[in-house]
Amino acid sequence: MLEKIEHHPIMKNFKPYEGKCASDSVVDFLGVFTRKDYIRGLNSSKHQLGLTDEENFISTQYPDFNHSYFECVSMLEAVVKAKDKFMMIELGAGIGFQVIQAVAAIRAYHGPEFPCKLIAVEGEPTAYKWMQNHFVDNNVDPAHHQLIEAVVSDKDGSVLFEVGFPDGYGSFVVSPFRFITNPLRWVYRFIKRIYKKLKGHKLVKTDYWSGSKGLGIHTKKSKSISLNFILRDLESVDFLHIDIFEQEVQVLKPAIEQLTNKVKRIQIETHTAKAEKELWELFNSRGWKCVNNFPRGVIRKTEYGSFDFIDGVQTWINSSLDGS
Repeated sequence: MLEKIEHHPIMKNFKPYEGKCASDSVVDFLGVFTRKDYIRGLNSSKHQLGLTDEENFISTQYPDFNHSYFECVSMLEAVVKAKDKFMMIELGAGIGFQVIQAVAAIRAYHGPEFPCKLIAVEGEPTAYKWMQNHFVDNNVDPAHHQLIEAVVSDKDGSVLFEVGFPDGYGSFVVSPFRFITNPLRWVYRFIKRIYKKLKGHKLVKTDYWSGSKGLGIHTKKSKSISLNFILRDLESVDFLHIDIFEQEVQVLKPAIEQLTNKVKRIQIETHTAKAEKELWELFNSRGWKCVNNFPRGVIRKTEYGSFDFIDGVQTWINSSLDGS
């Protein structure tokens, strides 16, 4: 008989959502609604996303135990520890899934009037438009927060950026010499999209503003913004979530002084072994406490079972500010 695995104690502060959900959307345990069109493959299990019966009534459960469970726990802990207000930044936001989850958690734990400020940065133009819709779909006014259409980078200005795959959330900064430095990646991605097209996959807009369509990806010169610039006028940040393909070190390292002075908790999705090592050295040298450190690309045993970490997971707490 398999031993039952208990959920993290933080979950007891939140009751899984039960209620109505439109047929074109799914809903998670915090009551966050997401349009099905925004979810690649729609392969989330019934334990994380509610299933609709003939009466359109949804009953959800706590999230599944997988590599994403740790970032959910970390976000909920940041929400519960918030005192007079809550401030969150999401870099590589996609549709803003993390920040909207935080809003739902704030409403459930602190109440709808609790002050909350969000900053979400996304450089893929269609994903950015979807993010605006996602805010509205969940009764969050984008005008009350800061949604930035830009690529987070180590510098302010512009970078070459891959666009055209909004539902994959796989866009990344590219080198002008990309075909020389990493030709196999580009050949693989090109063949993959041709295969999908031959299989009859629906075309998606590759650029929301121009309306061009196709499954192929392309690069464009995009606005870039540094983390130092984002943090410059902020006094305190409760939670920073960052998922920017292979750019973690380049973005975080130049901002380490402001991060240490202002940010209480950081959740990082890692994408290379080199970045994982450098991030460990960077934050550890500044007195941050690492509470999760799971390398990417391997099956790891955790207190919630063993599973594959598609992306690596690092959770850092700034003990001097967080109090943990």
